[in-house]
Amino acid sequence: MKRLLIFILGGMLFSCASPRLVSDISYRSFRNQDSVKHRINSLQEIPATAEIAISTAISWETNKVTITVYNLTDSTMAIDRTQSFFIYPDRQTPYYDPSVTTHTKTTGTGRGASVNLGAIGSAAGIGGPVGTILSGINVGGSRSSSNSTTTYDIDQQLIYIPPRGHASMQREFDIKTILSGAGFAQGNNFFGVCIAYSKDRMKSLQNFISTYTMNNLLIVPVRKEKRNYYLNEALRSIYTAKPDLFAEKFWWIRFAGDSSVFYGEDPILFDYK
Repeated sequence: MKRLLIFILGGMLFSCASPRLVSDISYRSFRNQDSVKHRINSLQEIPATAEIAISTAISWETNKVTITVYNLTDSTMAIDRTQSFFIYPDRQTPYYDPSVTTHTKTTGTGRGASVNLGAIGSAAGIGGPVGTILSGINVGGSRSSSNSTTTYDIDQQLIYIPPRGHASMQREFDIKTILSGAGFAQGNNFFGVCIAYSKDRMKSLQNFISTYTMNNLLIVPVRKEKRNYYLNEALRSIYTAKPDLFAEKFWWIRFAGDSSVFYGEDPILFDYK
């Protein structure tokens, strides 16, 4: 994968001006704040003494983070979502959403009104024998029935994970602001999770906190002359600023324009306790 991308980007470095609309080129990389755990590439590399692990998947395209919890013990593990949080630089948001969502569906037909033609005849000034005949005629009056079905979506407070099993935290969180780099200079370049778990059927709870940081952010505007955009200059600037850009475990290069293009793999980071 990296060799292919080096080839692609290398070709761009030596290309001439491009007519493609690109406003800027940016480079980002993410890592686990624990350098030892950052080197882990799979669950198989986690020490046998660990009791819980998580995988953190970041999607560059949706800006969403998905957390999966792994029970590494031989007992059932309970995750308390009411006391588990997603950590932003300026706040914490619980995984549990107490709001109840309802969906109501109504099926059936209605009932038409019964109309006496005699009343219409009287209103129209029709009397005599014709009016008498009309007064005995009714039209309409169809019958029907209707049924309503309401479905309630209630968030789960507890998730039970069987021995050596795993489960999703069932909620994704948006880190678009962090990925944009808006607060990078101020240190607002991290996120994390706090998982509240129990190994003794909720008699006691323990917390597992894991944090991640965007450790590199380079954004270079692309020079434009007439209808040409000079991508090579921007790429050279990024490479000059960080010659080891491909050495990062999880990196992402974005060509921003009318339709952005991404190079790099969606990172999956592991952590354990």
